Amino acid sequence: MVATVVRWSGREARALREARRMTVRAFAAHLGLAKGSVINWERRGELARLRRETQEILDRDLSMVDDDTRARFNAALTVDVATSVPASGAQARHLRTTVETDCGKPPDL
Repeated sequence: MVATVVRWSGREARALREARRMTVRAFAAHLGLAKGSVINWERRGELARLRRETQEILDRDLSMVDDDTRARFNAALTVDVATSVPASGAQARHLRTTVETDCGKPPDL
């Protein structure tokens, strides 16, 4: 199964970087972007909304990876989100609100 990214967020960008086995600095240089941008996306995770131009850069990069890298990327995106720990306080608050709304009580985070 090939993952298609409809809208890139920090989660997908990080998955691509890790699938490529690159550091933040190397990945930013590879994409021709500032290291701070990559750090910001990853810190904000799914809450990060990347500009159209940045999404196009990531689309092109993903289209050029080899099969092993694509398999690692796909595997990273299929991790059960319900069992993962949010990367930031904002994500934890978002998750808590979502779960409270759906279940009527706060989760044990």
